[in-house]
Amino acid sequence: FGAMFSGRYEGLLQPDEEGRVRIERNGAMFEYILDFLRGYSTGDENAAFVIHALPETQMKAMRRELDYYGLEGVVFPPVPFSLDVAIFSPGPTMLSKRMGLGAV
Repeated sequence: FGAMFSGRYEGLLQPDEEGRVRIERNGAMFEYILDFLRGYSTGDENAAFVIHALPETQMKAMRRELDYYGLEGVVFPPVPFSLDVAIFSPGPTMLSKRMGLGAV
């Protein structure tokens, strides 16, 4: 919401005569998003658990809503680098240095 109301999107927002902006989005999905934001803001590491547990039939709609609010990358962050999941394969230079000579 910060970006939405920062002034950058002023031409896209259509406030009523009292300055209120109506957001026509999926209210049921917004409940999940609001719960996530509450948990996330307090440091809850499992804040996205309920969203991740949604059935696949609802996940597509949820991802659309998260994208609209700019939250998809927060709820579904890219997989962080981890040496536990990294796969290494020796290149030709490494092999030539190691042949019978121990560690590089």
